[in-house]
Amino acid sequence: MVPGLILLSLVLLSLIFLSLIFLNSSRIFASFILCLLLVTSLQALTLKDKTGVGLQVGPELVFNPKVFRKDTKLGVNMGAHIRHHFTERSGFDVAYDRSEFLKSKVAAEVLSIGYRYRFRAEQNFSPILKVATGLGLQRNLGGETNAHFLIEPGIGMDYFFAERTSFDADVDYRYFFRKGKVSSHTLPVSLGFTYYFGGNSNASGQAANSKSYTRYPDANLTANPGDAIKDSDRDGIQDQDDRCSRTKRGAKVDADGCRPSDKTTIDLKILFKTASAEVPSLSLSDIESAAQKIKDLDEDSIEVEGHTDNTGNEAKNVKLSQARAEAVKSLLVSKYGVAEKNIRATGFGSARPKGSNDSVEDRKQNRRVSLVLRK
Repeated sequence: MVPGLILLSLVLLSLIFLSLIFLNSSRIFASFILCLLLVTSLQALTLKDKTGVGLQVGPELVFNPKVFRKDTKLGVNMGAHIRHHFTERSGFDVAYDRSEFLKSKVAAEVLSIGYRYRFRAEQNFSPILKVATGLGLQRNLGGETNAHFLIEPGIGMDYFFAERTSFDADVDYRYFFRKGKVSSHTLPVSLGFTYYFGGNSNASGQAANSKSYTRYPDANLTANPGDAIKDSDRDGIQDQDDRCSRTKRGAKVDADGCRPSDKTTIDLKILFKTASAEVPSLSLSDIESAAQKIKDLDEDSIEVEGHTDNTGNEAKNVKLSQARAEAVKSLLVSKYGVAEKNIRATGFGSARPKGSNDSVEDRKQNRRVSLVLRK
C-alpha cells in the first residue's frame, strides 16, 4: 500500500511540476523542487533535536469563490518551511507560502507557525496530524491588500526515501477571519520535500562504554586495601560492580570486571513490540535453545541483560529493559528449568549499545536481550 501511495504521489508531483513551468512566477521555485529531488545523504539520523528545511507546492481549492471572484475556484500554492523536532514524534514548523489563483489577479500570502505530531516514531513512513495559526495577506481584484488572522488544521504523511530527506504530502484547511466580512475558506493540497540536519549523537560515546578497558591504573591502588576503593580481586572494578570476582590484578577487563575469555554472550532474537515487555511466542524456540546451551555448559552464573536504543527518556528505557530481562528470566526458570539461584536479570537501558544509534536498523539491533554466561 505504501509503495503505491508513494508512486501516485510522485506522479502527481511530476504533473504539478510540469504545470509550474508554464507559470512565469514559478520557474525558480520549480527548479528548487527539481534540485531537492536529487538530495540524498549517507548519514542516518533520528528526528529528535533535528532541524529540517524544505519546499512544498500544490493546488489550493477555494470553498467560497465570491470572496475572491466568481470564477476563482482554484489556485497554485508554493512555499518553504523550517521544521524542528523536539522529540521523535513531536515538532513545530514555521512556513511561508504564496497562492496565485487562476483566472484572476487574486493572490494570498501566509506566514504560519504550527505543531506536528508523527504517529510512527523511527519509521520511514508515518501519518501526520498538525495544527497551525498565522497571518494571511489577501490581495483582491482591485489590488487592495488586507491582513487576516487564520487557523489551519491538517493531516499528512512523510516518507524518508533517503536517510536525511523526506517526501511530504499534506492536506490543510484554512479559515481566514475577515473582520466585518464573510470569512474565506481554502483547502491547500501540497507535495514537497524536507532535508534534515543538525542534532547531537551520543552513540559513539555510549559504544565506548561497552569496550574492554581497565577502570583505573595500578597507581591508584594503595598498599593497604582499606585505603582504596573496595576491589577484592584488584582488577580495577569495584566489588559492587564486579561480575567476575577472581580476575588478576590490573587485568584488561570490561565494565563488568570480566575478561573476554571469562564469559559467553548469547544474543536472543526477540523482537519486542514498542514499549512492551511481552515475549512474542515466535521467540520461545530461541529461548529454549539458549536454556539448553546453559545446561550443556553447566554454567552457574547467568545474567539476563536487557538493552534499548537511545530513543526517548532514559529512565523509562532502563525500566523497560529491566522488565524485558525479567520476562526472559521468568521463562528460563519456569518453562525451561534453569535454576533460579544461578540467574539474575538486569536492565541497562541504552548505556551499552551493540552498535551506533544512527539508523533505524542499528537501533533495532540495540533493542535486545542477551544472556551472559560467566565462569
